[in-house]
Amino acid sequence: MAALRGWVAGGGGLLVVLGRRATEGYLGPVEELLPVSFSVPEGVQEATVAIAFVLDKSASMAGRAGTLRKIDLLKEAVAQAVEVMRPEDVVAAVAFDRDPHWLVGPSPAQDAEAELYTALRALSPSGGTDLYPAVEEALAALAPLRARLKHILLVSDGRTVREGRDFPTLYREVADSGVGLTAIAVGPVPDTEVLGELTRAAGGSLLLLPDIRELPRVLIRETQRVVRPRFLEGEFPVQPGPAAPGLGLHELSLPPLHGYTLTFPKPTAEVALLSAKADPVLALARLGLGRVAALTPISPAAGPRIGSLPRTCPGSCPGSFPPCGRRPPRWRSPGPGRGGGCW
Repeated sequence: MAALRGWVAGGGGLLVVLGRRATEGYLGPVEELLPVSFSVPEGVQEATVAIAFVLDKSASMAGRAGTLRKIDLLKEAVAQAVEVMRPEDVVAAVAFDRDPHWLVGPSPAQDAEAELYTALRALSPSGGTDLYPAVEEALAALAPLRARLKHILLVSDGRTVREGRDFPTLYREVADSGVGLTAIAVGPVPDTEVLGELTRAAGGSLLLLPDIRELPRVLIRETQRVVRPRFLEGEFPVQPGPAAPGLGLHELSLPPLHGYTLTFPKPTAEVALLSAKADPVLALARLGLGRVAALTPISPAAGPRIGSLPRTCPGSCPGSFPPCGRRPPRWRSPGPGRGGGCW
């Protein structure tokens, strides 16, 4: 580590691609050199997460799984899931049969717990299954919130009403909202068609859970995944950051990302490329005479997915920015004998 730090400080360049293993301790002490951090800085309000639980309370939830009613397993799952949220995270919950029934409107988790637990205790199964208005109301409730991540956790065990419902419009609303959505389809006959389309529109996940007794464990896990995300997946446009003009990156047209590792810039960082959510995609920092860069894109499967880099002019550094006909990049290592050439 000391040798690497000394080499960079003497004029070298270090580029670190932050794939999935980067957040699992594989970087070791190299993390100290990065211009970004995996920890949320104190006072960063944008780190707040807003979760809306959309819960099926139709008559079919009166059925039993072993000795327990399905509705009671649902109540237990939601109560335990809220406990893993941070006090400042926003929680909302709406149950549905043929109509939506709000259990608690969007509120900080620490303020909403008592009201939500009271509403859960009073929740009883009845009626048919119509998730359409409940999803619409959850989207509307999340829309005005200032939160870094907004997500719907939807639980349903039956086939939803089709008559009089314009589902293609709902799918477009979900896709345009920027709200994530995870659907947990429980029991033997869930509506996997509608739930699947909703999750595809949101770039989310459809989880099939034949045994509802697993619901508390799964809902807690999914809540933790939303509250403490390490990666964001989906399609994210790339935009120039404050440091882009100095590197010749401000006029480039880059392909969208398919996902990236969630990081926060350190005070000394120069952010050259950002996601549409204003998270670092390419960040840099000086270390002595050299510099360290962190690149955050990942693919949904594994490993880095950087996209297609523009072609360069003959004689330019391989893979350097910008393409032919534009001003060459200012950021180069000092040259032969001091780390050598472009990077």
